[in-house]
Amino acid sequence: MRTTSFKIIKNHLEKQTYLNLALKNIKSKDINKITLRVYGVIENKLYLEYLLYEITRKKDFDLDTKVILMLILYETLFLKTKDYVVISEYQKLTKQISRKSLSYVTYFLHNLLPNDFIKPSFSNQTKNLSIMYSYPQPIIKWLEQQYPNDYLDIIKSRAKKTYVRCIDESCNTNNLEKTQFPDLFIAKDNIVKNQDFIDKKLIIQDLGAYLVTKYLDPKQDDIILDLCAAPGNKSMHIYKYCQNITANEINENRFNLMNKNFKDFNYKIKTINADATDYETINKLINNKKFTKILCDVPCSGSGTFNSKPEKKFLYENDLAKLNQIQLNILKTADKLLEKNGQILYSTCSINKNENKKIISEFLKLHPNYKLIETTNISQVIGKFDYGYTLLPTQYQSDGFFMCLLEKR
Repeated sequence: MRTTSFKIIKNHLEKQTYLNLALKNIKSKDINKITLRVYGVIENKLYLEYLLYEITRKKDFDLDTKVILMLILYETLFLKTKDYVVISEYQKLTKQISRKSLSYVTYFLHNLLPNDFIKPSFSNQTKNLSIMYSYPQPIIKWLEQQYPNDYLDIIKSRAKKTYVRCIDESCNTNNLEKTQFPDLFIAKDNIVKNQDFIDKKLIIQDLGAYLVTKYLDPKQDDIILDLCAAPGNKSMHIYKYCQNITANEINENRFNLMNKNFKDFNYKIKTINADATDYETINKLINNKKFTKILCDVPCSGSGTFNSKPEKKFLYENDLAKLNQIQLNILKTADKLLEKNGQILYSTCSINKNENKKIISEFLKLHPNYKLIETTNISQVIGKFDYGYTLLPTQYQSDGFFMCLLEKR
């Protein structure tokens, strides 16, 4: 269990891999314990690095030693594992994976195990917050600028609920927590062990992703395009209300995964494999078809998903210029594919206004024939409208999300 945790963390730090993909392939009865340690170390990475330096006054650890010591600190302070267990298990682990680390790890275990947390006390308050809550300083700065009343709650928040959508009337909801929506629930236990999930009667779908379909409000006579569709959950949700839907995805592997998901859930959704910024190719693939509604769930920084994917805090791209251009170009493609009086729903799993409000504002300057559409269905859940709706991760312990509906006049 600890060896597997070590390997996943080391591989992530070396190759910037995504944790959920690494954990997905682990077949072990200890998967919950492995997940706890992997996410725990990465979620608290900056604090553990700070603590390691404060205790040892060393900065030049090789990666094997560093990962082992971070796991030791996490277990000791966060999980409150007994010292004798930590000493025994990590000496055993170190012998197995890194003989050259053994001498120092043994010394650390017997002489430097901390009894309590150490709080940073630098004069720079942003630096203190960065260390305590393991948020890179640039992210804290833009969060404070954009959300002065909420940024502290955002960086302190850790909890993330698992939302699931019931897609079969025979679904057993007794072990699920109700929400204000009749087919959306919160899992109380590990959902992958739920029999209805195994039988494809339940699908994991976060609150923000669920609200996108509610906002789009698909009707039976609509003709709908999901421009950036993989893995296909939103398309399948739309299909519940409108079967005339086409799902597009640029990445071939994700395109194949999307088709597999549609097949597994028995959804007959048309699919195309194209760049969402390439109007000419898409138009050729759909035979000059026009759509009444288009969903643009565009590529983004994922800044709303830091609680569910903590590694994204450290993979975050501060220079958003290239990403912003892609986002705007996808909207331009959607405009060319949309019927008159049609609607575009722009969404991201980001809470950075430079990917949301800014992009909508730029698009409206270029396309003044569009009107912003508000709806009580969403405002009653999320709150005020500001070039769209922003769902903060602290509101319902979901991922953060942004969505805006535009109507072509």
